[in-house]
Amino acid sequence: MQAYFVIWSGEHCQYWMEDSYGYTSNINHAGFFSTDEAQQILSSAGADKQLELIEYQPNSLRLKLRDIRRSHV
Repeated sequence: MQAYFVIWSGEHCQYWMEDSYGYTSNINHAGFFSTDEAQQILSSAGADKQLELIEYQPNSLRLKLRDIRRSHV
């Protein structure tokens, strides 16, 4: 099973949303990222952002919706 992560912003005290479109306090509205995507985001952000990866397992519906959105980009 593939690992996914949500990204916590210590700077904003909220989770990153999908496609980095803002922040949310609700983990169910947070974007989730593969290990590679999450590591790329962390490596490109400054330490002042205080980003933290939190392991997250999206349900099958969230995975399906994400796949559909990405296939139409």
